Amino acid sequence: TDSKIMLSGALASDDRKAKELVIAFCIDLLSELSLHNRDRLSLIWPHLYETLLRVIAEPSRASGTAARVGAAVVERAVVCVLRIGARLLHREEIRDDVAHALQLLLKLRDDCVQGMPLLLSAGVMQIISAHTPHIKHVAHWQVLLQLLGDSRSLHHEDSAEFGAQALQFVLANDSAWHVMNVRNYRLLLSCVQALSESGEPKRSVGALDMLLLLCSRVTELSTRPGSGLWENADLDENRSEADASPVTGPCKGTSSALRSLWLPLLQAFANVASDTRGGIRNYGLLLLERVVTSGWEMDHLSAEDLRAIIEVILIPLVEKAFPPNGETPAFGLDELERTQLRVVVLLSKAYLQHHARMAAALDAGDFMSVWLSVLRALKAAADSYKVYRRLSAEQAEDVAGARPAPRHRADQEEDARAFSSDELLAEHLSETVTNMVLVMAASNLLKMGDSDAMWTETMRVTSKWIPGLANMVKVTQNAS
Repeated sequence: TDSKIMLSGALASDDRKAKELVIAFCIDLLSELSLHNRDRLSLIWPHLYETLLRVIAEPSRASGTAARVGAAVVERAVVCVLRIGARLLHREEIRDDVAHALQLLLKLRDDCVQGMPLLLSAGVMQIISAHTPHIKHVAHWQVLLQLLGDSRSLHHEDSAEFGAQALQFVLANDSAWHVMNVRNYRLLLSCVQALSESGEPKRSVGALDMLLLLCSRVTELSTRPGSGLWENADLDENRSEADASPVTGPCKGTSSALRSLWLPLLQAFANVASDTRGGIRNYGLLLLERVVTSGWEMDHLSAEDLRAIIEVILIPLVEKAFPPNGETPAFGLDELERTQLRVVVLLSKAYLQHHARMAAALDAGDFMSVWLSVLRALKAAADSYKVYRRLSAEQAEDVAGARPAPRHRADQEEDARAFSSDELLAEHLSETVTNMVLVMAASNLLKMGDSDAMWTETMRVTSKWIPGLANMVKVTQNAS
């Protein structure tokens, strides 16, 4: 009886494999017929389309039905969809069908697409590179961007390069942006951010350059009358709840352009500031500084928008680089001091670049709130760094005491350089605040005397930290 059961199972297995081979052969044959008989496509495509839907839809269902279609057959169907898309997506009569078949690929279970990241990313790249001018529907772009993001291709070492090429085609082609909406913009941003987190440094740098290019694209979209982005943002049923609900907190009074476009983009830059790779982290901060302080893109934002950028993006960066109680930042010690210096420069330059616009447009209380938030963030950074230096020195003394050893000249020179670097960063923090206070006083936004609440609060924060600051302001004003 056991032998009969085993024989029956073997026969059933052989029969299933034979059927799968027949199905795979039919898919390949119909695919070749479609590609080589494009003038008769209307006769062949319906049969191929029906077959593809039946094959791809099975593994999209419950796991119990997945065994009806083998992984090899599913892979042949996926290859066929991608080939037809890459070759024939310009044919309007099948464009919607191909997009529907591609959408079904998103519903495949993880065990079905586990070995397909390279296949999917290469196929999507070929479709985008060949047919970007012909992809004129928001839904079609959504499917392609979701395939790039959901297939794990951007995290797969072999397929990430194809994903990067696909994203570059989208960013460089104007026709893709004429039909871009908010949801697809955020899908694209998510793909670029995922690429920046890949392990290859060169690829991460390329992704950061894409984020920089996105800044100019966002400005172009937000300032172009009748942009499809804004029409779809107001009417699209998929508009995010954050945009539909009342805006509160630091973003109250900000423009929809900031909330829908700029904050997610600037947050993507800020997220790179948590990268454990010091070089990538500092390059991201450098590009963020370029956008926020010297980029023409900020000229199109309101004073409320600029305030939100400082409070939501830049101040948290300083807090992340200078944790309380002198703790080591979560991103580690790799190029730590350079990162700390960059975030201080970024915050101070951004404030000084835009403080005049904010002072002219914001209420006095709101402007004072921004100024004090920046000032307190830099003061907290200085306090944190002071504790960090003390803890580091105590730890070094404990190690030296536990393991005494002769100090070589090279070690002494290294310690001297480290101490000098510590002193430079500490001095830079105080000098940065001093310069900001002098600029504010020269602009007549800070007026010496107890009658000016902003001056009183400024002195309350800085009096013990920078004791001679009030005298410097007085001397500078007398000299002028």
